[in-house]
Amino acid sequence: MKRSLIAITVGLVLVSGCGGGSSGDASAPAVSDGSPVSIPTSDWQPGDDSMTALMSGTLRADETGCPFVQNGFAKSTPVWPQGYGAARLENGDVVVSAPSGEVVARTGDHVSFGGGQVPVDQKQPCLDGAEEAFVINQDLRSP
Repeated sequence: MKRSLIAITVGLVLVSGCGGGSSGDASAPAVSDGSPVSIPTSDWQPGDDSMTALMSGTLRADETGCPFVQNGFAKSTPVWPQGYGAARLENGDVVVSAPSGEVVARTGDHVSFGGGQVPVDQKQPCLDGAEEAFVINQDLRSP
């Protein structure tokens, strides 16, 4: 209960900072331009109810290509919305794309996502058996 109250309070205070992810550059490569990387996804899609906590930091990727958000010494692997995908490009960058193919984030970008920490399926890729993860509840595509 206390964790939920803190997450809700933080979300309400920071909800104004929950803009999109990184800038989706129209000239950026699509996921199909690289080697696919399996990422954790949820069944959340635009129009569904949303949590309002904030995750922000720099998007990084581990040696297998799994994208995570680093903020100082803390790192967290987000669970992406339904239909999102990722790929490792020839130059080593990892890009995450919306179902439309629009790149919404790439390694090195400062990102900011709305959502919340919830129990997750531990068998999802990149979660390394975590019992909880930050599930993104935000349409990351450019308006």
